[in-house]
Amino acid sequence: MATPLLIEIFLSSPGDVNTERGKVRAVADKINHDPMYKDKLKVEVIAWDDPHADVVMPVTLTPQQAIDLGMKRPSECKICITMFWGRMGTPLDTDAHGTKPDGTPYLSGTEWEYLDALNGAKGHGTGFPVVYLYRRTDEPPPPSPRPGQDIADAYIEYGTQRKRVQTFFAPLRDSVSGAMRGYYHEYAGLDAFADMIEKHLRTLVNHVYEKQTGAVSKSAESAKTVPVPLRWNIDSEGSPFPGLHVFTERYEPVYFGRSREVTQVLRRLTTQRLLVIVGASGSGKSSLVRAGLFPKLRDNAIPPSARWFRVTMRPTTKPFLALAEALIGQVPPLAGDPDTSLVERCQTLAETLRQNPGALSDQLASACAKNLHQEVVLFVDQFEELFTLAHEADCRAFLSLLKQPAERLRLILTIRSDFYDTLLPHFEEELREANYTLAKPSPFALLEMIRRPAEASGLTFDDDLPETILNDTGEDAGALALLAFMLDKLYQRARSRGDLRLRMSDYDALEGVQRVIAVSAEEEFRKLKLAEPEKTLQRVFHALVSVDERSTRQTAKRGVFAGDADANRLIDAFINARLLIADKDQLEVAHEALLREWKTLADWIERTKDDRSQFRLVEREADIWQREGRSYLLSAERLLPIYAVLVRLERDKESLSPILCDFLYPQTMLLEELKNPDATHQRRLRIGDDLALLGDPRPGVALTPDPSPSGRGEMIPDMLWLPVAPGGEITIEKQKVTVQPFYIAQYLITNAQYQAFVDAPDGFNNLDWWVDMPKDYQRQALDAQRTQASNNPRDNISWYQAMAFARWLNDRLRGLTLVATTPASSAAKTDNAGADNAGIVPTMVVGENAEVRLPTEWEWQWAAQGGAEARKFPWGDWQPGYANTSEAGLGRAIAVGMYPHGAAVCGALDLAGSLSEWCLNDHNKVDLISISSKEYKVLRGGSFHNYQSGAAASSRDNRNPHYRLNFNGLRLVVAAPMRL
Repeated sequence: MATPLLIEIFLSSPGDVNTERGKVRAVADKINHDPMYKDKLKVEVIAWDDPHADVVMPVTLTPQQAIDLGMKRPSECKICITMFWGRMGTPLDTDAHGTKPDGTPYLSGTEWEYLDALNGAKGHGTGFPVVYLYRRTDEPPPPSPRPGQDIADAYIEYGTQRKRVQTFFAPLRDSVSGAMRGYYHEYAGLDAFADMIEKHLRTLVNHVYEKQTGAVSKSAESAKTVPVPLRWNIDSEGSPFPGLHVFTERYEPVYFGRSREVTQVLRRLTTQRLLVIVGASGSGKSSLVRAGLFPKLRDNAIPPSARWFRVTMRPTTKPFLALAEALIGQVPPLAGDPDTSLVERCQTLAETLRQNPGALSDQLASACAKNLHQEVVLFVDQFEELFTLAHEADCRAFLSLLKQPAERLRLILTIRSDFYDTLLPHFEEELREANYTLAKPSPFALLEMIRRPAEASGLTFDDDLPETILNDTGEDAGALALLAFMLDKLYQRARSRGDLRLRMSDYDALEGVQRVIAVSAEEEFRKLKLAEPEKTLQRVFHALVSVDERSTRQTAKRGVFAGDADANRLIDAFINARLLIADKDQLEVAHEALLREWKTLADWIERTKDDRSQFRLVEREADIWQREGRSYLLSAERLLPIYAVLVRLERDKESLSPILCDFLYPQTMLLEELKNPDATHQRRLRIGDDLALLGDPRPGVALTPDPSPSGRGEMIPDMLWLPVAPGGEITIEKQKVTVQPFYIAQYLITNAQYQAFVDAPDGFNNLDWWVDMPKDYQRQALDAQRTQASNNPRDNISWYQAMAFARWLNDRLRGLTLVATTPASSAAKTDNAGADNAGIVPTMVVGENAEVRLPTEWEWQWAAQGGAEARKFPWGDWQPGYANTSEAGLGRAIAVGMYPHGAAVCGALDLAGSLSEWCLNDHNKVDLISISSKEYKVLRGGSFHNYQSGAAASSRDNRNPHYRLNFNGLRLVVAAPMRL
């Protein structure tokens, strides 16, 4: 005779439904004595408390005590009956029993038993135990105080217990409509329960018997089938298919198809303190730990794992900070001083861990000191980020930290299989035992992943749809991600229609598993109708895709897209489509499958890989540069290729971080360096050349749009005019001359500024600017600039060419108004200064009471010597390193304004050194200004080829006005018109 099938029924409830428990036992006895079941099956009721107790609150075993005594867990039975009325029971101690997935304690042993049964039904892959939940709805009796208990305390306890029951059932019913969200059976009174439980229990026993044996019992026709309660409430929990998102502990009720792997990993972790889970991208490594392993640890699968802290982190670009944030946020004893900001606490801990590899063991020992059974399970997800995102120094230090022995640490790493060779040299010895390869799921497991979440949430499929999805999924790397995304898209379409049916027509519209991500992404992208779609895509995904040779995903701050309307439209659309994940201010690609499957993005990744790699290297170098005190500045030769990368990546200066902006645009720091009198002549030359290549930001050096009302939209010299006042008398070649206040340009005319004249349609070739000059020198041919840098002073300029330039600019600046100003030099008033020589330069209007022109030599010298101060050099007595004269040894002019400490009182620069400057008047007759003659003209200021004596403020030189020499240049003034 065959042995009867044993069907174990776990009975779970608080003590206030003890009578109902008796009813269940009575029905079980009837079934065991029913002739129809004789010799076929035997029903056994299991309860962890005294089955014959007749008190309101029997003394109940704790779950762990019952397990320790060898009693069956609810999850190990075929049926679980759970009942509630007015009491929930006593909350379980979290140290002994752990917490629920949301971190809260179990409301009672009964809740623990109920959830254990549900988890078992999901984890076994068999559908057992079948869990039925009951709630009595009539009013419970008023409380009876226990001996020695105050009546008020009894009522407080009574109300508290009822509230807990309400909290337990609240998620299972809609608070507004009253509609069921999760199935449970209500009854009002014992008679109603007695009728209900007999029908239900016979149906459940038949169901178990048929499923276990494949046979139909004789009583099957008389037993009515009752719906099995759903494990996932789509109204409150949403889709049972997370799509491209990782399965977290929240998804444990619908995490199917990996029970064998979860068991294997759990068994390995029982004896190992390091576990490295290796698998292809999209194989489900993260989900295996978060939704498979962690819930088992929470439920004390490795006693006493319920007491362990479960910590999850990702390395990101700053692994030590990520670890510190995870420990402080997920291990309460490490939270630290609440009076210290969280940011400061995390930074302090991160630095401690970076500096001392043994500090992690010390921190964990401290956190677990009060409980011998506590440990920390540290899960470092996506470990490949350590190699792709972190600085090399941080990478080495973090690996060293993880390799240090720690008594209270169990370490789990997940890493993509294509990074295994990168990890191997660092953990070669450990990986012999720690390696666990996560293989692709079998077809049977894939079918479970398709069907069972739907069954658990009340969804149905069109005929043959699960099999079609399975057949189309294929076995390529990443197929699991495609499957998950397809299921979620089918769910979303079903919900949008208002039904629970996953349809073949939707599957066809999404073009099947292999195309679903590409189709969805392209549809969302094109639907936005962005003005510059490719550029917007580039701005968003540049921040979300790493630049290692395999292009992995990475997180970015949402704030980096502030003010970028199109980028935010794209981000929001992709979040809604579940292609991107937004968590607080963090943003990332939902799954790397998007990087492979969406052709628009995949093509961009391949096309820009080299440029993005170069950009990331620069970002890392900038961080190191910042940490090391900004001890150097990049040269123009190094920066120009980076600027080309930025252009190709369409990254403007405003889109860069402040540190990176300073690192790549050092002009401000270069100019600051010039203020140091000890900077060498060679360094000043290099700074000037670098500024020319990088873009010289100084006013008065380059060009500006033509501001005149008749402006042609062209660029003209950007002039910086400095007031020179008061005026006074000066003697030159024994001739006294009166100097009136005027304005002088801070810099010599630069190569870029003179070139604007050459290139202007009405510029160099316009005969108007050459009137009255000797005909053979009108439009005199230009010699090449010796040094082509845009910010170098224009050299090889004749007096005639200088005059033509001044006339052109005078015309372009007609109407320029320089308002009356008191300059710094006004304090140096002289006794012989008349009313016209007051310490204020009067308001000057070009074209009315002033013109733009070459300075007379008395104006030039007055500015150079500081007016009545009559300085020998613009700064005073000779100082080495204050001017580019022959003593500097450079042998060439350098960019204007490279000696700011050599400024004259008025602020004009390079009045000594650099180039000799053409003046308006003749050399032999100081007061004669003749444009038609070929008389020698005056040059002032010692050039780079003169010794210091020739750079004195009073030094004079002369040249034939048609000479073009590489040490001659020009500077302009705004002053009273001179009669020519």
